[in-house]
Amino acid sequence: MKIDKELCNKILIALSKDYPSRMSSSSFEHVAEGIEDGDHLAAQFKHLENQGYLDTKLIPIDNANGSTTQQVQLALTIITHEGLDIVTEGGIK
Repeated sequence: MKIDKELCNKILIALSKDYPSRMSSSSFEHVAEGIEDGDHLAAQFKHLENQGYLDTKLIPIDNANGSTTQQVQLALTIITHEGLDIVTEGGIK
């Protein structure tokens, strides 16, 4: 997995705008706009969670072709205080 700092910052900024609420579907649509690889997007959410910048849950979804993709559960996705601090400091460098 490649860390996409630009996408990670976009995710954190979107979440900071939704705070103190969970991630809205419109914020997610903005973040996901133009991204064709859903697993790449989900991996960025997981990376940010591992860093302590957000809380989320990924659900594995079985595809018709036998592959599995990860789906971000918006109702369980919220920025943490650490994530807010990163946004305030100008994002991930």
